Amino acid sequence: MVFSPEGSLLVAARAGRSLANGWFEGSRTSVIDVRTGDVVSEFGQFFSEAAAFADGLLLVAGQRREGAGLTEPREIRVVDPNTGSVVARQTVGATCFQDMAVSDDQSLLALSGCDGALWVYATADLLSPIAAEPLSVTSTKDGLNVLSLHWVGSSQLLAGGADGRIRSLRPDLTEQWSFDTGVPVTVMVVRNGLVYFPAAESRGSGEYGLLGVPHDEDAVLDLVAGLATRSLTEAECDRYLGAPCP
Repeated sequence: MVFSPEGSLLVAARAGRSLANGWFEGSRTSVIDVRTGDVVSEFGQFFSEAAAFADGLLLVAGQRREGAGLTEPREIRVVDPNTGSVVARQTVGATCFQDMAVSDDQSLLALSGCDGALWVYATADLLSPIAAEPLSVTSTKDGLNVLSLHWVGSSQLLAGGADGRIRSLRPDLTEQWSFDTGVPVTVMVVRNGLVYFPAAESRGSGEYGLLGVPHDEDAVLDLVAGLATRSLTEAECDRYLGAPCP
């Protein structure tokens, strides 16, 4: 499920009839007016796995032919949320999608795949009505297994991983910092300079809570510095920083 930026529309996907291979057919995706509960538009025969809004249009990533399993190429569809009609579509080489997010200036689309890959695309290429050329990748990174994505502005991408880490990435997907939450990060919420997420009280304790940490790099460094009990030795600076201690 995903809300439109102004919060007036809710996009919800539901699976259809279960098939013998574990997949579904007859799936439908509905765009709902949250004030009235009315279905504004609906489209089917497409297994939606992730969605986001850009320039008033709905971006939906998923399986274009239902029931084909992981071997079927996925695609991103650009849909008019008021009518359910497809404006444009692009095939993307993924086995399936985990999550997608659009930057605040709506110029970049981040998309994570079930194979552990993370991609960043220019939304302008995707929104073009005629997809004559394959969708060009701005940045790509493998091995992260990202379950949840959230842009902070247009220069910072927060990626919550199955390994329990939240990573702060630049648009080129270079890492700024990471934080170990202790549990797979399936959801993140950003409010007032903090990113909130479910976290284990201690690893293996079975107790969980809601934790918020600053997402700004300088604020994170200040937080870490406040918790430090000693300075690094010259040997540690050389090993971990690759430079003399500041």
